[in-house]
Amino acid sequence: MSRPSFLSLPTAHRASSTARTSPSQLRRRPPGRAAIWRRLVLRRTLAGICLSVACWIALGPLTTDPSSSGTRVVVAGADLPLGHVLTEQDLTMRMLPAGAAPSRAVRDLRAAVGQSLTAAVSQSEVLTEPRITAGAALTGMTPSTRVVHLPLLDTASLHRLGAGHHVDVIAVATGTVVASDVVVVDVDRPSSTSLVAESGTTRGLSVAVPADRVGPLTSAALSAGNASRGGVHIVSRHP
Repeated sequence: MSRPSFLSLPTAHRASSTARTSPSQLRRRPPGRAAIWRRLVLRRTLAGICLSVACWIALGPLTTDPSSSGTRVVVAGADLPLGHVLTEQDLTMRMLPAGAAPSRAVRDLRAAVGQSLTAAVSQSEVLTEPRITAGAALTGMTPSTRVVHLPLLDTASLHRLGAGHHVDVIAVATGTVVASDVVVVDVDRPSSTSLVAESGTTRGLSVAVPADRVGPLTSAALSAGNASRGGVHIVSRHP
């Protein structure tokens, strides 16, 4: 009679347990420290991104620059007369609602500095290109101001003149100053771009002068028909 083998029971039990364990369970291992650290960093990063997006959505309307929906324009800082040479102290920038600015409003303060006004402007008035561009109509004259057109024999001098420039008017016959420091309102446009075609034509300019200068200016200008001894000559002044 043989003895039962008790040593074979544990071995058989382990074999049976191993047979019931799936291959995936055998390959599973607890995560290491590196894996745990990567997961922690990833979770914190995602949490930070979500928090930033939430803050941006909540605070966006409060931090939006209101100037993004408007237009910055140049305005006069004080009442300025016709012919005034603009300085940086005369001007300031102002924000206007979208669509409220004039179509030809000046938007660059530096572009206006050094220009002469072709019309009087009021304080807080938006500066427009015609106000500093040759050929603009004269506005804002005082009751004692008159506009006189002066025909010139020396039409070449007109090429360096424009509205808003300051000039002296000299009588050719006597060499005397008929009008000093007057403002050019407009310059006659040539009928042709050719200087040859322009010769023989009468061109001139219009100036704003005090009422008491109209008579002497007109007398001197109308004497231009007396060969080369009549008429007036224009001398440019420094702004």
